[in-house]
Amino acid sequence: MQLNELPEQMQGFMGQADTNGDGALSVDELKTGREKLHAERMAKLDTNGDGMTPTSAKSRSKSSRKRARAKLAPRQVEAPRQLPW
Repeated sequence: MQLNELPEQMQGFMGQADTNGDGALSVDELKTGREKLHAERMAKLDTNGDGMTPTSAKSRSKSSRKRARAKLAPRQVEAPRQLPW
C-alpha cells in the first residue's frame, strides 16, 4: 500500500511507520508502528508509572465500546400485530 493512497488524516501516522522511507508500508512496519502508538497511549494513561491504566480510563473505554456496539447492533423490530378481523 502506498502512503499517498491513504486518507490524509492517516498519512501522518503511516508516514512515521514507514521506517525505511520507501513510501510503502510492509506488514512489519504496520505492526511496529501500531505497537509504538499503543505504547505511547498507554504511557499517557499510566499516570503513576505502575504499568496499569487507571480504572476510570478503563471504564470510559469500556463504556465507549459498549455505546459503539449498541449503535452497530441491529434494531429489534416488533412483528406486526394481526388485525382481529
